[in-house]
Amino acid sequence: MPRRRGRPEGTRCRTRPPRHWSPRGPASRCRRILAGALEIEAAHGLSYWDSAIVAAARALGCGELFSEDLPHGREVDGVRIVDPFR
Repeated sequence: MPRRRGRPEGTRCRTRPPRHWSPRGPASRCRRILAGALEIEAAHGLSYWDSAIVAAARALGCGELFSEDLPHGREVDGVRIVDPFR
């Protein structure tokens, strides 16, 4: 029997976002992370991109960040950096 193309039976397509969806949610979180990256860059002397990674880890509540590029054992704003190859 040939397969039908398209959506499986019983599925519906949303024409608008769910009620709890907010267009500002992810954007405001992103702005906070980027602002945090600038603060970390100034306070700890890391590059902007490394600071952005640390800021994102902090925003997600990570206690440890595994990276071979960042300084092993250093703690930056509550996030401990671990080199997994040491």
